[in-house]
Amino acid sequence: MRHILLSSLVAGAPLSAGATSVDEPPSAVMESYALQAGLIDAAVLTGGVVATLAWPDTHPSPSRHGVNYGAVLMGVGAMTGGMLTHGLYGNDDARWKSVGLRAKSTGVGALYGLGSGAVVGSGLGLVCAGAGGGYCPLALVYGLVLGPVIGGTVGFGVGLHKDYSRLARRPTMVDGDEASPLKPMMNVTPEGDLQFGISGGF
Repeated sequence: MRHILLSSLVAGAPLSAGATSVDEPPSAVMESYALQAGLIDAAVLTGGVVATLAWPDTHPSPSRHGVNYGAVLMGVGAMTGGMLTHGLYGNDDARWKSVGLRAKSTGVGALYGLGSGAVVGSGLGLVCAGAGGGYCPLALVYGLVLGPVIGGTVGFGVGLHKDYSRLARRPTMVDGDEASPLKPMMNVTPEGDLQFGISGGF
């Protein structure tokens, strides 16, 4: 009886080892599309800047024609440019993470800038008042305005860096097979024209 039990245990050992190898996750080769993401962000932001600057010439009276939609486009594009790129590359899990990451980094930067601007503005105002200068309270006003702008811009840059380095990655090869045959392409011609397209193999 002991001999039979020992034989069954030995015979079962290779079977369990084989089951473990089957459960191993497939190996994947990751590809970064950070450069393409940066180009798309640059194109969206540039379009927003151009529209913002052109708006006063097209609508001389903003009070009659509402808000400057160029600035709105630039703000929305800044937050959702990564969502657009991740969607094009089929990285759906990263789309809303990108928006949250950019919004959080920009907000935190703006808060730090607000605090720093208040401290610096107050200090400059006191120095101005001690020297007998005029319009000294404006130093605090400038600090409260410029501080969040500068801090938010720096925070947005940090958010872009994290977005590109952490989220702008996708598997291209899984166990030697291509994960996706389609790939968005962007090209700048010698004439300066920006071209978009999709390449792939079938």
